[in-house]
Amino acid sequence: CPFKALERVLNEIPKDIPVFVDLHAEATSEKITFAYYFDGRVTTNRFQLGRFVGDKDLETVSMTITGNGYSHDKQFPEGEAQIDIRQVTYRQYTYRDIRLAGTFAKDLYDGMLVIDDPNLQLRFNGLADFSESAAVLNADIVIPHFAPGPLHLSDRYADTEVRMTSNINLNGLDFNHLNGYFIIDSLYIRNGTDSVLVEQVKIVAEAEENTSARCNKNIKLTSDFLTAGASGTYDYNTLLVSCAKQLMRYLPNAFPSALQKSIRSTTSNNVVNFYIYGHEMKALQRVINLPVRVSDNPVIKGYINEPQNSIGLKMFIPYLRSRTNRTDNLIIAIDNNLSD
Repeated sequence: CPFKALERVLNEIPKDIPVFVDLHAEATSEKITFAYYFDGRVTTNRFQLGRFVGDKDLETVSMTITGNGYSHDKQFPEGEAQIDIRQVTYRQYTYRDIRLAGTFAKDLYDGMLVIDDPNLQLRFNGLADFSESAAVLNADIVIPHFAPGPLHLSDRYADTEVRMTSNINLNGLDFNHLNGYFIIDSLYIRNGTDSVLVEQVKIVAEAEENTSARCNKNIKLTSDFLTAGASGTYDYNTLLVSCAKQLMRYLPNAFPSALQKSIRSTTSNNVVNFYIYGHEMKALQRVINLPVRVSDNPVIKGYINEPQNSIGLKMFIPYLRSRTNRTDNLIIAIDNNLSD
């Protein structure tokens, strides 16, 4: 009976937390044969959500949830919902005016998210569907204003503002089989009185259609300040492990023994060719206030071939500067391929 279930849930909520429930449910034997239906509204006022879910950073929430749908054979429900969050406190900051509206099911959401907080304004409108064999993520994302300092998200960027417009269109069997693109237009970053505008950042991913995680794939990044890419037969989940294994061969003392053991115990068998070309990077590095900065035109390219146990790396950086040191004309060349 849905009313017994509701009574059980309400009894678990501390008595000093106000909860208002307007619920309509149908549980006749005929309809239970096909599905469990729900149609109702839940309203909270300063509900101690953090205490309820055990999250110390999350505090009170005041919101109204309106929805309708059904659950077939006690499966994950599907239907339509609208969530209006008047305020929610997280990390000692109270976010205001958050709205979601759309259709939902297991691993699927099709709708919009709007945030109109004074320090975070966001518009999301799109589809995230991971319910089928081929996942789909297609959305427009606009951030008219984002200030991480007042939100208590970063002490380093206490006086920083970010604005951007973006579009994402990706599909694939899983993370290793992604095809599509992610584009950021007009990325504006201000830090104090300094600012930079990046016209466009574009990431394009292509992957062969087969069931192996190590399928042929190609990923490219183009932007005002950086061009990069990686191609080959590799698994995204173990690519960093492959890089770490090769670094351990030349710089073993840079890795603690426990980390070395963990890296060696992870199976990887990747083949990847990569390149990174930097251009017009000074302004972006200055505004982001990076602790280590490189010159405008660094070049890094190379390959990793684990089946042949070989690696190649060519790197040229006109200068590398930290707050206390500067290195000019840094050149590294490694190639242990003995077959040539």
